[in-house]
Amino acid sequence: SICGRYRGRLKHRLRGPSFEPIMALWHGLLLMLFRAIAQSAAENIQRWAQRPEKPSTLANALGVALGVASAPMDAIAYSLAPQSVLAPVGMIGMLFSLLAAQKVHGDPLQAGDVGGAITVLIGAGVCLVYGADSQDVAMPTSEMLIAYGVCLFLSCASLFALLFHQREAGGRLDSLANALLGGILGSSTIVASKTLTSALVAGSWPVMPGLAIGMLAPTHLYVLNRGYGRHSLVFMSPAMGGCTLLSNVATGYFLFSEVPVGASEFSAGVSLICFGVLSLCIGKGSKVASS
Repeated sequence: SICGRYRGRLKHRLRGPSFEPIMALWHGLLLMLFRAIAQSAAENIQRWAQRPEKPSTLANALGVALGVASAPMDAIAYSLAPQSVLAPVGMIGMLFSLLAAQKVHGDPLQAGDVGGAITVLIGAGVCLVYGADSQDVAMPTSEMLIAYGVCLFLSCASLFALLFHQREAGGRLDSLANALLGGILGSSTIVASKTLTSALVAGSWPVMPGLAIGMLAPTHLYVLNRGYGRHSLVFMSPAMGGCTLLSNVATGYFLFSEVPVGASEFSAGVSLICFGVLSLCIGKGSKVASS
């Protein structure tokens, strides 16, 4: 049966055929869980600090600092296990943001949002079980990284231009562009971090990955902070998380040769996550501008 196959695959994933790979997976999962909680706290602090009626520069800086301090967990986790397996786990932070959205920020939370969150959790579980094995990861060639860099530049430049055009209007288009840009930049920072870690392990001097992180990380922080201040976390958290997830799955497959052990099951898990994210986002983008 489907449930029997799922249980068997889950046992294999969590126990593993040998000790070292499965311990690396567990360490990566725990780091991603801690990172998701810390990132959710940082999101909520920044959102609260930028409320129009009583903004707080100190609290905003604290939220940014928490996001920066927890960021190395991503780099370490993704160096231990495939990002196509860990990225869905990072969606758990979205649940904390949804819980705080109504209680802390007064953002509207509907009954259907609970169903969307449960769908995301089910999809994340499926992706965890049927994602790539940790021993199958390979590093990209320089030609692949150059092609990725060109695509990244074009997509980010287009979204930045859209944000500049919408800087006064706000609304649905602004929130969507902000979420997409935040997700793409978050994924690209992970790619640069993995490349940097691999170069350090190999004993080479990682000049280009270091420069990439130096440019991407501050830009990513700015985009996140802008989005949390202007838009509701009920929209921003799932939309940005979904974009980061899809970007991580794509770069994991095309750059790091992370092939899922069950392609159809993994695709179904990603589809469930996307469906849950869409159900959380639809109809909210036009109501989120707060400044």
